[in-house]
Amino acid sequence: VYTVGKEGPLDVFPRISFEGIVKNQLSKIECGETSKFRNFILDCIRGHFNENIIELDIIDIGSGHDPLTADCDTFDLETSYTGKTLGVSTTFTGDVRRISSIVDKKYDVIYSSHLIEDFRDEEIDSILLQFSNMTKGRKSLLVFLLPDQQRYLRRCSKYNSEPNGSHKISHFGLDYIFDKIKK
Repeated sequence: VYTVGKEGPLDVFPRISFEGIVKNQLSKIECGETSKFRNFILDCIRGHFNENIIELDIIDIGSGHDPLTADCDTFDLETSYTGKTLGVSTTFTGDVRRISSIVDKKYDVIYSSHLIEDFRDEEIDSILLQFSNMTKGRKSLLVFLLPDQQRYLRRCSKYNSEPNGSHKISHFGLDYIFDKIKK
């Protein structure tokens, strides 16, 4: 048991900083796409809610080995499709196409990085609807870290690297996802 923060009346327990806890927990996690943008994403979430991240119910869907925060709920396959050992305990496991039958909780923030582009067009409609139904309401956020497929393919070509064969939508990008969300 620790007291978190710089000051306050509870001096019975050792005092540590919240940032120190988070840094210690995140240092145990292998870096992935989320780690490149973690601070930016968390700053955006803080700005939207104008409160401490720790007070929010957050789920990272498709978290793999790189969850958004050390204490958020996570959802992923039982075995990572990348073949990497997750290395973190996953709160929920299963197929995201059936997430509403697995997760019965509501969230302030639903975060997903590099997941929905791996599904067919009609599956994405269903996945987004399920995500929306998992929110607490109008102030909740759906936060996605997604590729622009055409830009991604140009980069692969430029560096002579093999593109991710799991990407299903050739025109996947900002306009595509905005159209889906509007529906």
